Amino acid sequence: MMVLPLLSFLLWFSSIVISHNGLSTLLLGLTFIPFGMMSILLITFLQTSIEEHLLARVSSIIDSVLVSAMPLGALLGGIFAPVIGVGNMMLVSSTGLLAIVFYFLFNKNIRSLPKIEDIQLQE
Repeated sequence: MMVLPLLSFLLWFSSIVISHNGLSTLLLGLTFIPFGMMSILLITFLQTSIEEHLLARVSSIIDSVLVSAMPLGALLGGIFAPVIGVGNMMLVSSTGLLAIVFYFLFNKNIRSLPKIEDIQLQE
């Protein structure tokens, strides 16, 4: 969970600093592969660690928070991109992935979680 957002950040950052349009577009597209893998790992973790009768509630709350943040991000991006420039806005956006890396790196509780294949519900 630390490597995938870091890889996404590096690909996204590279797509910004490289001036070749084709390569930049390719790198930006590749950015979302590790990010998607991270999402799958998170969903798998939730599905294997949350009791079945609570799973729908927890999933709907997480999805609601994530989906409600999307319009806010689009609004803020639309407001600030003309002010600071599209490239700078992309750099600011890509640092969100670094925030995820540092959160996982410095949060001892998350780092001490078992591997996904070792998770079992406690009954």
